[in-house]
Amino acid sequence: MFPRSSLYKNISIVAILLIFASCSVQKKPGTASEEPIPQKPVSELKKLESSAILIDASKQKMLGNWSNAIVLYAEALKADPGNDAALFELAKIHARQGQLNDAEKFAKKAVEIDPGNNFYKISLADIYFLQKKNEEGIRIQKEIAKASPNNINLQLTLLSSYFYMEDYENALAQIQHIEDISGFSNELSIQKQKLYVELGQIENAIKEAEKLLSYYPQDVLYMESLADLYEQAGRAEEAFDLYQKMLEIRPDYAMARLLMADYYRNKGMEEESFNQVKKAFESDQLAVKAKVRILLTYFFMGEENLQHRNQADTLIRMLLDQYPENPTALAVYGDFLVQEEKLGEARKYLYKAAQIEPGEISYWQQVLYIDSQTENFEQMLEVSDEALGYFFEHPILYFFNGLANFQLKM
Repeated sequence: MFPRSSLYKNISIVAILLIFASCSVQKKPGTASEEPIPQKPVSELKKLESSAILIDASKQKMLGNWSNAIVLYAEALKADPGNDAALFELAKIHARQGQLNDAEKFAKKAVEIDPGNNFYKISLADIYFLQKKNEEGIRIQKEIAKASPNNINLQLTLLSSYFYMEDYENALAQIQHIEDISGFSNELSIQKQKLYVELGQIENAIKEAEKLLSYYPQDVLYMESLADLYEQAGRAEEAFDLYQKMLEIRPDYAMARLLMADYYRNKGMEEESFNQVKKAFESDQLAVKAKVRILLTYFFMGEENLQHRNQADTLIRMLLDQYPENPTALAVYGDFLVQEEKLGEARKYLYKAAQIEPGEISYWQQVLYIDSQTENFEQMLEVSDEALGYFFEHPILYFFNGLANFQLKM
């Protein structure tokens, strides 16, 4: 019923590490088995000429003159067809412009010339991913990661790709490998829990969450997430124990109160459930919008249950006592009064909300609708004139303004 801030609700896809716009063109030495392919001999003079053109091309790229940069990189290649840095830059520019077939061609050529350069290989893999050639991309990244098993950045890049491909089994294995070489990580632990949930392995997710909490025993967010997993596994009493521990650590923690309210409601203990909701409302940690959502839940339940209607009234008065100048609280109370057919009182609160936040047109509209219902055309004219000062092109305001003028001149 109530909003949760659990860390484990959805798989957050780890962003694929595209490096086109940021990585250096510095070469990495290849291994003994990665010999560059033979190139037609180029004189030293031509190589110097190619390097000079490359510098000019890079300047044009930095200035955003992409067309000039492409021409100059091509000139650098004409002078020295083995200039892999020029090929790499052309691959990045074409990828940036969405010309992926050309980008692939240039990136593959750069890799052929310098097969030991991981920048080139990762860029080629990224181009494959952009073309939905996922198997090609993952193949390259696996080769790179295998060649450097202790390089954390390369291992994380491969993990990102597994997430991108929604290959959760391999992602789990990859996280385990990263932990083996770098040690326990709370971020990776959270990812593992998400993966276990996605794979339907709730008990494994719970074990991982318990492990994480053993490292951070005072972290209420990790407690909340573990409690959420307990709930999913049907272990409500263990979840309740965690809610109590959360409140021992942070007595004003509103989310724990709301979770306890859900627990009591599921037990049929309505009075105790509502007591927890009221305690949550007393906390400044719970945002106004969150309080409004909870309040509206009671309001809608109150359409069929007088007890919930009275509870909604209690909560809305608590909200106004806390935030007497908050336009959202004022407008919600105004809406509540409209439902109660107390239009005069409702107008007072809605108009005050409009005065505090004049940039919110819905407040003005609600006031004008009330004026139309009560046929108070003098107020309608005054308010529509005022509102037009903020929304001079909004048709509904001209309608009310015209209606008020017409009625008053009759």
